[in-house]
Formats: sequence, structure tokens, C-alpha cells
Amino acid sequence: MRADYRGYQFWTPVQSVPAQTSALLTIPHGRARVHVTVAGADIAGASVYLFSAAGSYLDVSMPTDAAGIAEFRLPGKGYSFRADYQGGQHWSALITIMEGAVITVEIDLGQ
Repeated sequence: MRADYRGYQFWTPVQSVPAQTSALLTIPHGRARVHVTVAGADIAGASVYLFSAAGSYLDVSMPTDAAGIAEFRLPGKGYSFRADYQGGQHWSALITIMEGAVITVEIDLGQ
């Protein structure tokens, strides 16, 4: 059985015959902590959007908090992020989430 989740496909182990009608699929997760700044100052209220490694928007976004942070719980795959602020769009580098890890992603909006 296959589950499509956050732009990726996850599979259960092969099932024996007769086929089961359900199976448990555990998808390991980590966290991406996206930190948005301008010249070192935290930016609250910037919209941060989630993209797959292939560049597809994954229909997930959230605003940064008072510390300039938007945190995403994600399966262990590749992602990039876009921060929109005052009419500008700013992209992160491509990152890979690791199971159980917290990855900090910096997006500096420039001067």
C-alpha cells in the first residue's frame, strides 16, 4: 500500500496473500525551523511556504512568530521554503530533513 504525503510517496512492506485490507505505515519526521531576518533582525508575520525538492508547492504555509520562526514537522525528504514579505519573495536553499532532527533554515531578506 502507498500513502502520498507532503509531495512524496511512502510504501508499506509487501503484504502476503491473502492481502490485508489495512496496514500500518509509519512515516519518520523531523522539523524544519525557518528563521526569517532582515539584516540580522527577526521578522514577525512573514508568510513562509513549503515546496518539494522538485519545486512543487505543497499547499502548506504559516506566518513567522515574534522571533521570526515558522516551524514545520516534515517527513525525512528534501524541501525548500519561500518567505514572502512586503511584496518580495525570498527562497531558502534546498534542505534535507532527517528523522528526529531539527534543521534551522535561514532566509535573510537582505537590507
